[in-house]
Amino acid sequence: MDGGDRRFDRQLAWASSGWFNASNLVSCQATSARSSRRSASTAGSTGPANARCGGRSVSRSAVGLIDQPSSGQIEGRPESRRHRRKRCLPRQEFASVQMLRCPRCRYFTAPEALDCPGGGLSLGFHPPTLATHEATLRGISADGRIWIPCSNRDWRCNWLVADDADAARCLSCRLNRQRPKASDTIALEKLADASRVMRRLLVQLAELGLPVDPFYEREGGLAVDLLSSYSGQQRVTIGHANGVITIDLIETLDDYREGAPEGWEVSYISEYATMHPWGDFAESFAQYLHITDSLTTTAAAGGLVLQASRVHGLIDADIAPRASCRDAATIEMLDDWQWLSLLLNRVNHAMGHGDMHPFTLTEAVRIKLDFVHRVVQDVASRNSGQPVLVCVPAVHLRH
Repeated sequence: MDGGDRRFDRQLAWASSGWFNASNLVSCQATSARSSRRSASTAGSTGPANARCGGRSVSRSAVGLIDQPSSGQIEGRPESRRHRRKRCLPRQEFASVQMLRCPRCRYFTAPEALDCPGGGLSLGFHPPTLATHEATLRGISADGRIWIPCSNRDWRCNWLVADDADAARCLSCRLNRQRPKASDTIALEKLADASRVMRRLLVQLAELGLPVDPFYEREGGLAVDLLSSYSGQQRVTIGHANGVITIDLIETLDDYREGAPEGWEVSYISEYATMHPWGDFAESFAQYLHITDSLTTTAAAGGLVLQASRVHGLIDADIAPRASCRDAATIEMLDDWQWLSLLLNRVNHAMGHGDMHPFTLTEAVRIKLDFVHRVVQDVASRNSGQPVLVCVPAVHLRH
Protein backbone atom coordinates (compact mmCIF):
# COMPACT_ATOMS: atom_id res chain seq x y z
CA MET A 1 0.00 0.00 0.00
CA ASP A 2 1.54 3.34 -1.02
CA GLY A 3 1.53 6.55 1.00
CA GLY A 4 -1.51 7.93 -0.80
CA ASP A 5 -3.55 4.83 -0.01
CA ARG A 6 -2.49 4.99 3.65
CA ARG A 7 -3.55 8.63 3.83
CA PHE A 8 -6.98 7.98 2.30
CA ASP A 9 -7.38 4.87 4.47
CA ARG A 10 -6.82 7.01 7.56
CA GLN A 11 -9.21 9.73 6.41
CA LEU A 12 -11.95 7.27 5.49
CA ALA A 13 -11.42 5.26 8.65
CA TRP A 14 -11.62 8.38 10.78
CA ALA A 15 -14.86 9.51 9.20
CA SER A 16 -16.50 6.15 8.44
CA SER A 17 -15.83 4.82 11.91
CA GLY A 18 -17.52 7.92 13.27
CA TRP A 19 -20.50 7.35 11.00
CA PHE A 20 -20.55 3.66 11.95
CA ASN A 21 -20.18 4.48 15.63
CA ALA A 22 -22.90 7.12 15.55
CA SER A 23 -25.26 4.86 13.62
CA ASN A 24 -24.75 1.61 15.52
CA LEU A 25 -22.95 2.19 18.80
CA VAL A 26 -23.14 4.99 21.33
CA SER A 27 -23.28 8.76 21.26
CA CYS A 28 -19.89 10.05 22.33
CA GLN A 29 -19.90 13.44 23.98
CA ALA A 30 -17.39 15.52 22.02
CA THR A 31 -14.49 16.89 24.00
CA SER A 32 -11.49 18.91 22.93
CA ALA A 33 -8.20 17.18 22.20
CA ARG A 34 -6.56 19.38 24.80
CA SER A 35 -8.97 18.28 27.53
CA SER A 36 -8.48 14.66 26.53
CA ARG A 37 -4.70 14.99 26.73
CA ARG A 38 -4.85 16.80 30.06
CA SER A 39 -6.98 14.02 31.56
CA ALA A 40 -4.68 11.30 30.24
CA SER A 41 -2.31 11.71 33.16
CA THR A 42 -5.08 11.69 35.75
CA ALA A 43 -7.32 8.98 34.24
CA GLY A 44 -10.25 11.38 34.27
CA SER A 45 -13.28 10.80 32.07
CA THR A 46 -13.94 12.58 28.79
CA GLY A 47 -17.67 12.43 29.18
CA PRO A 48 -20.31 10.77 31.33
CA ALA A 49 -18.77 8.10 33.52
CA ASN A 50 -20.52 5.23 31.80
CA ALA A 51 -22.85 4.54 28.91
CA ARG A 52 -24.54 1.43 27.65
CA CYS A 53 -23.66 -0.38 24.44
CA GLY A 54 -25.28 -3.68 23.53
CA GLY A 55 -25.99 -4.35 27.20
CA ARG A 56 -22.37 -3.68 28.21
CA SER A 57 -20.95 -0.97 30.40
CA VAL A 58 -18.84 1.41 28.35
CA SER A 59 -16.18 3.47 30.08
CA ARG A 60 -15.10 6.69 28.39
CA SER A 61 -11.65 6.79 29.89
CA ALA A 62 -8.63 8.91 29.15
CA VAL A 63 -7.39 6.34 26.66
CA GLY A 64 -10.48 6.81 24.51
CA LEU A 65 -13.86 5.15 24.13
CA ILE A 66 -13.35 1.58 25.33
CA ASP A 67 -15.56 -1.19 26.59
CA GLN A 68 -14.07 -2.89 29.62
CA PRO A 69 -15.35 -6.30 30.72
CA SER A 70 -15.88 -6.67 34.43
CA SER A 71 -12.64 -8.64 34.74
CA GLY A 72 -10.68 -5.79 33.20
CA GLN A 73 -9.33 -8.19 30.57
CA ILE A 74 -10.12 -9.06 27.00
CA GLU A 75 -13.04 -11.42 26.68
CA GLY A 76 -12.23 -14.91 25.49
CA ARG A 77 -8.65 -14.84 26.82
CA PRO A 78 -7.53 -18.45 27.40
CA GLU A 79 -5.20 -19.29 30.27
CA SER A 80 -2.57 -20.42 27.79
CA ARG A 81 -2.30 -21.02 24.12
CA ARG A 82 -1.23 -24.57 25.02
CA HIS A 83 -4.80 -25.34 26.04
CA ARG A 84 -6.35 -24.09 22.83
CA ARG A 85 -8.24 -26.72 20.92
CA LYS A 86 -7.70 -27.18 17.23
CA ARG A 87 -10.10 -24.75 15.56
CA CYS A 88 -12.54 -25.44 12.79
CA LEU A 89 -12.84 -22.62 10.28
CA PRO A 90 -16.32 -21.08 10.15
CA ARG A 91 -18.30 -21.29 6.94
CA GLN A 92 -17.75 -18.28 4.70
CA GLU A 93 -20.72 -16.56 3.12
CA PHE A 94 -18.69 -15.29 0.16
CA ALA A 95 -15.72 -16.37 -1.87
CA SER A 96 -12.57 -14.72 -0.57
CA VAL A 97 -12.26 -11.28 -2.13
CA GLN A 98 -8.49 -11.39 -1.58
CA MET A 99 -8.19 -14.41 -3.89
CA LEU A 100 -10.57 -13.57 -6.72
CA ARG A 101 -10.06 -15.38 -10.01
CA CYS A 102 -10.68 -14.55 -13.62
CA PRO A 103 -13.93 -16.24 -14.71
CA ARG A 104 -12.28 -17.41 -17.93
CA CYS A 105 -8.69 -18.52 -17.20
CA ARG A 106 -8.96 -18.78 -13.37
CA TYR A 107 -5.85 -16.61 -12.90
CA PHE A 108 -5.72 -14.73 -9.59
CA THR A 109 -6.87 -11.11 -9.83
CA ALA A 110 -6.91 -8.14 -7.47
CA PRO A 111 -10.29 -6.85 -6.25
CA GLU A 112 -9.71 -3.56 -8.09
CA ALA A 113 -8.43 -5.11 -11.36
CA LEU A 114 -9.99 -3.81 -14.58
CA ASP A 115 -8.44 -6.56 -16.69
CA CYS A 116 -7.15 -10.07 -16.05
CA PRO A 117 -3.33 -10.02 -15.86
CA GLY A 118 -3.27 -13.50 -17.35
CA GLY A 119 -5.55 -13.29 -20.37
CA GLY A 120 -6.60 -9.64 -20.64
CA LEU A 121 -10.32 -10.26 -20.09
CA SER A 122 -12.22 -7.15 -18.96
CA LEU A 123 -13.30 -7.74 -15.39
CA GLY A 124 -16.15 -6.41 -13.28
CA PHE A 125 -16.75 -6.75 -9.55
CA HIS A 126 -20.25 -7.87 -8.52
CA PRO A 127 -20.97 -6.21 -5.14
CA PRO A 128 -23.84 -8.42 -3.86
CA THR A 129 -21.77 -11.61 -4.10
CA LEU A 130 -18.28 -10.06 -3.85
CA ALA A 131 -17.30 -11.99 -6.97
CA THR A 132 -15.59 -11.20 -10.30
CA HIS A 133 -17.37 -11.50 -13.65
CA GLU A 134 -16.64 -10.49 -17.19
CA ALA A 135 -17.41 -6.82 -17.81
CA THR A 136 -19.23 -6.29 -21.11
CA LEU A 137 -21.47 -3.54 -22.43
CA ARG A 138 -24.14 -6.11 -23.23
CA GLY A 139 -24.07 -7.16 -19.59
CA ILE A 140 -23.79 -10.43 -17.71
CA SER A 141 -26.49 -12.32 -15.84
CA ALA A 142 -26.14 -12.70 -12.08
CA ASP A 143 -28.73 -13.30 -9.34
CA GLY A 144 -31.54 -12.96 -11.89
CA ARG A 145 -30.49 -9.50 -13.13
CA ILE A 146 -28.30 -8.06 -15.87
CA TRP A 147 -25.13 -6.28 -14.72
CA ILE A 148 -23.12 -3.79 -16.76
CA PRO A 149 -19.91 -1.80 -16.07
CA CYS A 150 -20.18 1.30 -13.90
CA SER A 151 -20.20 4.52 -15.94
CA ASN A 152 -17.10 5.61 -13.99
CA ARG A 153 -14.97 2.83 -15.44
CA ASP A 154 -12.78 5.47 -17.10
CA TRP A 155 -11.99 6.56 -13.52
CA ARG A 156 -10.73 3.03 -12.82
CA CYS A 157 -13.94 1.81 -11.17
CA ASN A 158 -14.36 -1.89 -11.93
CA TRP A 159 -17.69 -2.41 -10.15
CA LEU A 160 -20.82 -3.57 -11.94
CA VAL A 161 -24.25 -1.99 -11.70
CA ALA A 162 -27.63 -3.58 -12.42
CA ASP A 163 -29.20 -2.32 -15.63
CA ASP A 164 -32.51 -1.79 -13.82
CA ALA A 165 -30.92 0.49 -11.21
CA ASP A 166 -31.81 4.15 -10.89
CA ALA A 167 -28.38 5.33 -12.13
CA ALA A 168 -25.52 4.22 -14.36
CA ARG A 169 -23.02 4.52 -11.50
CA CYS A 170 -22.35 1.65 -9.11
CA LEU A 171 -23.25 1.61 -5.43
CA SER A 172 -19.84 2.90 -4.36
CA CYS A 173 -19.69 5.74 -6.86
CA ARG A 174 -23.24 6.81 -6.04
CA LEU A 175 -22.24 7.27 -2.41
CA ASN A 176 -20.02 10.13 -3.59
CA ARG A 177 -22.36 13.15 -3.48
CA GLN A 178 -19.80 15.83 -4.32
CA ARG A 179 -16.43 15.98 -6.02
CA PRO A 180 -13.84 18.73 -6.68
CA LYS A 181 -14.37 21.26 -9.45
CA ALA A 182 -13.10 20.34 -12.90
CA SER A 183 -10.50 23.11 -12.66
CA ASP A 184 -8.94 21.54 -9.54
CA THR A 185 -6.64 19.17 -11.41
CA ILE A 186 -4.51 18.42 -8.32
CA ALA A 187 -7.50 17.02 -6.41
CA LEU A 188 -8.93 15.23 -9.44
CA GLU A 189 -5.67 13.33 -9.82
CA LYS A 190 -6.31 11.88 -6.37
CA LEU A 191 -10.02 11.27 -6.82
CA ALA A 192 -9.60 7.86 -8.47
CA ASP A 193 -7.24 6.70 -5.72
CA ALA A 194 -9.60 7.86 -2.98
CA SER A 195 -12.53 6.18 -4.72
CA ARG A 196 -10.59 2.90 -4.94
CA VAL A 197 -9.87 3.04 -1.21
CA MET A 198 -13.56 3.70 -0.57
CA ARG A 199 -14.52 0.60 -2.58
CA ARG A 200 -11.99 -1.42 -0.61
CA LEU A 201 -13.52 -0.17 2.64
CA LEU A 202 -17.03 -1.12 1.52
CA VAL A 203 -15.85 -4.64 0.71
CA GLN A 204 -14.21 -4.94 4.13
CA LEU A 205 -17.42 -3.83 5.84
CA ALA A 206 -19.40 -6.34 3.76
CA GLU A 207 -17.05 -9.18 4.65
CA LEU A 208 -17.47 -8.30 8.32
CA GLY A 209 -21.25 -8.44 7.88
CA LEU A 210 -21.78 -4.71 8.51
CA PRO A 211 -24.68 -3.09 6.66
CA VAL A 212 -24.24 -0.11 4.33
CA ASP A 213 -27.39 1.98 3.85
CA PRO A 214 -26.93 4.65 1.11
CA PHE A 215 -28.22 8.19 1.63
CA TYR A 216 -30.44 7.90 -1.44
CA GLU A 217 -32.37 5.02 0.14
CA ARG A 218 -32.98 6.46 3.59
CA GLU A 219 -32.50 9.71 5.44
CA GLY A 220 -29.24 9.72 7.37
CA GLY A 221 -27.80 6.96 5.18
CA LEU A 222 -24.16 6.89 4.16
CA ALA A 223 -22.86 9.57 1.79
CA VAL A 224 -19.32 10.68 0.96
CA ASP A 225 -18.21 14.14 -0.13
CA LEU A 226 -14.73 13.95 -1.71
CA LEU A 227 -13.80 17.62 -1.74
CA SER A 228 -10.72 19.82 -2.01
CA SER A 229 -9.79 22.94 -0.10
CA TYR A 230 -8.12 24.12 -3.33
CA SER A 231 -11.50 24.35 -5.06
CA GLY A 232 -12.87 27.82 -4.44
CA GLN A 233 -10.14 28.40 -1.84
CA GLN A 234 -12.49 27.29 0.92
CA ARG A 235 -11.46 25.28 3.96
CA VAL A 236 -12.76 21.70 4.06
CA THR A 237 -13.36 20.18 7.47
CA ILE A 238 -13.14 16.42 7.39
CA GLY A 239 -15.42 14.35 9.58
CA HIS A 240 -18.98 13.06 9.60
CA ALA A 241 -22.40 14.57 10.21
CA ASN A 242 -25.85 13.02 9.75
CA GLY A 243 -24.44 10.16 7.71
CA VAL A 244 -22.26 12.34 5.47
CA ILE A 245 -18.51 11.66 5.44
CA THR A 246 -16.40 14.59 4.25
CA ILE A 247 -12.85 14.08 2.97
CA ASP A 248 -10.32 16.69 1.84
CA LEU A 249 -8.40 15.11 -1.03
CA ILE A 250 -5.38 17.37 -0.61
CA GLU A 251 -5.02 17.05 3.14
CA THR A 252 -2.39 14.64 4.45
CA LEU A 253 -3.47 14.51 8.09
CA ASP A 254 0.21 14.13 9.03
CA ASP A 255 0.60 17.54 10.64
CA TYR A 256 -0.03 17.33 14.35
CA ARG A 257 1.25 20.75 15.30
CA GLU A 258 0.90 20.55 19.07
CA GLY A 259 2.53 17.14 19.31
CA ALA A 260 1.33 14.03 21.14
CA PRO A 261 1.52 13.86 24.95
CA GLU A 262 4.56 12.23 26.49
CA GLY A 263 4.12 8.48 26.96
CA TRP A 264 1.28 8.21 24.45
CA GLU A 265 2.61 4.82 23.28
CA VAL A 266 1.22 3.12 26.41
CA SER A 267 -2.43 3.89 25.68
CA TYR A 268 -2.74 4.75 21.98
CA ILE A 269 -2.06 3.03 18.68
CA SER A 270 -0.67 6.23 17.13
CA GLU A 271 0.03 9.90 17.85
CA TYR A 272 -2.99 10.82 15.77
CA ALA A 273 -5.21 8.78 18.08
CA THR A 274 -4.38 11.12 20.98
CA MET A 275 -6.02 14.10 19.33
CA HIS A 276 -9.62 13.27 20.26
CA PRO A 277 -11.74 10.28 21.37
CA TRP A 278 -13.25 10.09 17.88
CA GLY A 279 -9.75 9.93 16.43
CA ASP A 280 -8.85 7.26 18.96
CA PHE A 281 -11.81 5.14 17.93
CA ALA A 282 -11.05 5.74 14.25
CA GLU A 283 -7.43 4.68 14.56
CA SER A 284 -8.51 1.58 16.49
CA PHE A 285 -11.17 0.82 13.89
CA ALA A 286 -8.66 1.28 11.03
CA GLN A 287 -6.18 -0.98 12.83
CA TYR A 288 -8.93 -3.58 13.24
CA LEU A 289 -9.67 -3.49 9.50
CA HIS A 290 -5.98 -3.86 8.64
CA ILE A 291 -5.55 -6.80 11.01
CA THR A 292 -8.67 -8.74 10.02
CA ASP A 293 -8.11 -8.16 6.31
CA SER A 294 -4.47 -9.26 6.52
CA LEU A 295 -5.36 -12.38 8.49
CA THR A 296 -8.12 -13.45 6.12
CA THR A 297 -5.93 -12.69 3.10
CA THR A 298 -3.25 -14.96 4.55
CA ALA A 299 -5.80 -17.72 5.15
CA ALA A 300 -7.14 -17.34 1.61
CA ALA A 301 -3.66 -17.75 0.14
CA GLY A 302 -3.72 -21.50 0.65
CA GLY A 303 -3.92 -21.49 4.43
CA LEU A 304 -0.47 -20.33 5.55
CA VAL A 305 0.45 -21.99 8.87
CA LEU A 306 3.33 -20.98 11.13
CA GLN A 307 4.44 -24.33 12.55
CA ALA A 308 5.58 -24.40 16.16
CA SER A 309 7.76 -27.46 15.52
CA ARG A 310 9.95 -25.44 13.15
CA VAL A 311 10.64 -22.54 15.54
CA HIS A 312 11.59 -24.33 18.74
CA GLY A 313 10.95 -22.38 21.92
CA LEU A 314 9.27 -19.42 20.20
CA ILE A 315 5.62 -20.47 19.98
CA ASP A 316 3.90 -23.42 21.66
CA ALA A 317 1.14 -24.00 19.10
CA ASP A 318 0.74 -23.67 15.35
CA ILE A 319 -0.46 -20.28 14.12
CA ALA A 320 -3.22 -20.79 11.55
CA PRO A 321 -5.09 -17.56 10.65
CA ARG A 322 -8.82 -17.97 10.17
CA ALA A 323 -10.61 -17.54 6.85
CA SER A 324 -13.08 -15.34 8.74
CA CYS A 325 -12.71 -13.38 11.98
CA ARG A 326 -16.42 -13.08 12.66
CA ASP A 327 -16.56 -15.82 15.28
CA ALA A 328 -13.00 -15.53 16.54
CA ALA A 329 -12.18 -14.48 20.09
CA THR A 330 -10.18 -11.26 20.19
CA ILE A 331 -7.26 -12.82 22.01
CA GLU A 332 -6.87 -15.57 19.39
CA MET A 333 -7.09 -13.08 16.54
CA LEU A 334 -4.46 -10.80 18.11
CA ASP A 335 -2.22 -13.73 19.01
CA ASP A 336 -2.29 -14.85 15.37
CA TRP A 337 -1.55 -11.31 14.25
CA GLN A 338 1.37 -10.90 16.63
CA TRP A 339 3.32 -13.68 14.96
CA LEU A 340 2.11 -13.09 11.42
CA SER A 341 3.02 -9.38 11.58
CA LEU A 342 6.45 -10.33 12.92
CA LEU A 343 6.95 -12.59 9.90
CA LEU A 344 5.71 -9.96 7.44
CA ASN A 345 7.94 -7.31 9.01
CA ARG A 346 10.95 -9.58 8.57
CA VAL A 347 10.01 -10.19 4.92
CA ASN A 348 9.82 -6.42 4.41
CA HIS A 349 13.26 -6.04 6.01
CA ALA A 350 14.63 -8.67 3.64
CA MET A 351 13.42 -6.52 0.75
CA GLY A 352 15.15 -3.45 2.15
CA HIS A 353 12.02 -1.78 3.55
CA GLY A 354 10.85 -0.83 7.01
CA ASP A 355 8.20 -2.58 9.09
CA MET A 356 5.01 -3.43 7.24
CA HIS A 357 3.16 -3.08 10.56
CA PRO A 358 5.01 -0.42 12.61
CA PHE A 359 2.61 -0.47 15.56
CA THR A 360 2.71 -1.79 19.11
CA LEU A 361 -0.41 -3.44 20.49
CA THR A 362 -0.23 -2.60 24.19
CA GLU A 363 -2.79 -3.93 26.65
CA ALA A 364 -4.77 -0.66 26.44
CA VAL A 365 -4.80 -0.86 22.64
CA ARG A 366 -5.84 -4.52 22.77
CA ILE A 367 -8.79 -3.59 24.99
CA LYS A 368 -9.88 -1.02 22.41
CA LEU A 369 -9.54 -3.55 19.59
CA ASP A 370 -11.58 -5.99 21.69
CA PHE A 371 -14.29 -3.36 22.03
CA VAL A 372 -14.33 -2.77 18.26
CA HIS A 373 -14.40 -6.52 17.56
CA ARG A 374 -17.33 -7.20 19.89
CA VAL A 375 -19.31 -4.26 18.49
CA VAL A 376 -18.68 -5.49 14.94
CA GLN A 377 -19.77 -8.99 15.97
CA ASP A 378 -22.93 -7.60 17.56
CA VAL A 379 -23.90 -5.55 14.49
CA ALA A 380 -23.04 -8.41 12.12
CA SER A 381 -25.15 -10.78 14.19
CA ARG A 382 -28.15 -8.45 14.02
CA ASN A 383 -27.62 -8.14 10.26
CA SER A 384 -27.14 -11.89 9.74
CA GLY A 385 -28.93 -13.24 6.68
CA GLN A 386 -29.50 -9.77 5.23
CA PRO A 387 -28.02 -8.86 1.83
CA VAL A 388 -25.04 -6.50 1.72
CA LEU A 389 -23.98 -3.96 -0.91
CA VAL A 390 -27.35 -4.27 -2.60
CA CYS A 391 -28.12 -2.46 -5.86
CA VAL A 392 -31.81 -1.59 -5.44
CA PRO A 393 -33.94 -1.58 -8.62
CA ALA A 394 -35.19 1.86 -9.65
CA VAL A 395 -38.84 0.86 -9.21
CA HIS A 396 -38.21 0.19 -5.51
CA LEU A 397 -36.59 3.58 -4.99
CA ARG A 398 -39.57 5.38 -6.46
CA HIS A 399 -42.07 3.75 -4.08
